[in-house]
Amino acid sequence: MKLSQFPFSKGLVWCALAFLATVVTLQAEEDVIAPNDEMLEPPRVRMTQNRMHQVLDGFCKNFEIQGNVAQFEFEDVKLVCVSDPNADRMRILTPIMQESEMTDEQRKAVLEANFHTALDARYALSNGVLYSLFLHPLSSLDDDQIKLGVYQVANLLKTFGTEYSGG
Repeated sequence: MKLSQFPFSKGLVWCALAFLATVVTLQAEEDVIAPNDEMLEPPRVRMTQNRMHQVLDGFCKNFEIQGNVAQFEFEDVKLVCVSDPNADRMRILTPIMQESEMTDEQRKAVLEANFHTALDARYALSNGVLYSLFLHPLSSLDDDQIKLGVYQVANLLKTFGTEYSGG
């Protein structure tokens, strides 16, 4: 079948060919310019439960461990870190108040904060208690993320009822 037998104009064909030429050229340029994965960042060391506990103990007060649960204080806020290496999960949390004591305005405010101002921490309900919570896969955490998680959880508690902010 000849090109002239297709039911479209020559202008459309030229536009399509020009587009394809541009895409091929851009792809070739990306291949030359783009760094490979090894150049982007050095390989990360997997976070372990023990290393996470060392990080927490290094900047928090009254650090204690019982099994998979660590208790500590940060800026006068009592927090708990629960971790499960087998499930590759960790949570840093602190209770705020009983759910039954929350007003409708507070419920709405925490939902909006989870979208706008809570950052990586979240407000969460469990078993009738409102918590400030940071959860993350354990193995991919780094030291700074642990510290930010603690800071944001503490801030969500401190700003509950006012700014509802993790930052």
